[in-house]
Amino acid sequence: MRQVWAPETYWDAKAKQWLLIWSSSFSDRPEGLRIWSSRTVDFQTFTKPEMFFDRGFPVIDATMFHDHSDAARKVPDKWFFVFKDQSLDPLRYTIRWTSGPTLEGPWGVLSGPVAESWSEGPSVIQVGSRYIIYYDHYRSPRPRYEGVATTDWIHWTSANDEMHFPDAAKHGSFFRVTEAEATRLLSRHDAPSVAPQP
Repeated sequence: MRQVWAPETYWDAKAKQWLLIWSSSFSDRPEGLRIWSSRTVDFQTFTKPEMFFDRGFPVIDATMFHDHSDAARKVPDKWFFVFKDQSLDPLRYTIRWTSGPTLEGPWGVLSGPVAESWSEGPSVIQVGSRYIIYYDHYRSPRPRYEGVATTDWIHWTSANDEMHFPDAAKHGSFFRVTEAEATRLLSRHDAPSVAPQP
């Protein structure tokens, strides 16, 4: 493998194993990029890598979102697979998604783009009834962290006016912490550096 990009891990409760996914190619040609997978129970030994997602075009930066909501939804599938379509001809370089009933699919019909070209590194979170895909829009004249929101995975609106991230924020992830854990993490954060006054 020539590249190993954007690894992620998911706990498969049914198999009692960790699933790892990442982007790789077996050549220096970017059109060879696909999503690969391996499994482990102990992070010491791993299964032989296998192709995880291949729709005939280059793909990187895959992430998955497991919808635990018990509320009635318009989309019956439970797993959403979100990725960067890295196609060069025609140039897409944008965020798309598909869905399936399990951690390993089978994955259904692909969506169209949900973000502008030159977007990558998606992360998904549910906030109330909305699902938000955050991503890195990395090309001038407006390089910044952006987001799009939906309630049905069909209609998307910008969430940029609701977002406040540090300048130059890049690919990110989400995890839940308690108030006590957040306080402990913040107390360990380095104080901002202050330039000496002349």
